[in-house]
Amino acid sequence: MNEQQLRYFIKVAEKQNLTLAAQELIISPPALTATLRRLEKDLGCQLFDHSGRNIVLNTRGQILLQYAQTALKALDTAREDIALAQQH
Repeated sequence: MNEQQLRYFIKVAEKQNLTLAAQELIISPPALTATLRRLEKDLGCQLFDHSGRNIVLNTRGQILLQYAQTALKALDTAREDIALAQQH
């Protein structure tokens, strides 16, 4: 699991649509799907349930979403703090 996978996962969770998420992320839908499949493989479970063209987080996906948002927020804050420290 890596930062990019988590950022892509969060975007898909927000949009509940692979095509729309891929457009915002500026990647192809197949590349986005492959990234999500790798994440699911790493975790050993599916994170989304499919409903036609829409995808919805299942219980496992909801759990990961909470942790992913917290982790990426902490990482972004660390980067900002490091950048500020470098200025002094």
